Amino acid sequence: MNLTDYHAKYFAHELTKRCPSDSAEKLAGALVDAQVDLNPHQVEAALFAFHSPLSKGALLADEVGLGKTIEAGLVISQKWAERKRGILIITPQVTPQVTPQVTPQVAAILKAASQPRSREELQVAATIKDREHFRKMYLLPLLESGWLERTLPDKPNSRLQKYRTTLAGIKAMQRERAA
Repeated sequence: MNLTDYHAKYFAHELTKRCPSDSAEKLAGALVDAQVDLNPHQVEAALFAFHSPLSKGALLADEVGLGKTIEAGLVISQKWAERKRGILIITPQVTPQVTPQVTPQVAAILKAASQPRSREELQVAATIKDREHFRKMYLLPLLESGWLERTLPDKPNSRLQKYRTTLAGIKAMQRERAA
């Protein structure tokens, strides 16, 4: 859908007119077609960034794996809808090998896969609804990291394919529990 400058300004006006800058409703436009699993702390961080209309910006920083990319995406989406184009994104250098973080979803997958499980069973265990999101964000990274393995490695697309936690995955869960 191509918006004219008039319509973009109109929608931005409606977004800012109807609710204060630190209101959850302000994020509604940014979240309409979001395909992410939002956590409450991510919404809180985005609302904090919107808190003062006089603010020159916000710095989103916390521990690894807590969703800064999603928080930044919320802020960027909203600012873009308001026709504010002065957005600076600074990221650390991305390393080629990214180790998955033991999030609650990852822990649920690894625990469920202590016995061979299908993709559907693991997805239910992680309470993730979108199949493609689960595959891209959880299943493939866990396979690439060696935390999960296929029971039929020569037939990755088999309807009989199941997955199980590896020794490396068990050690990752043990490290997380000890921390």
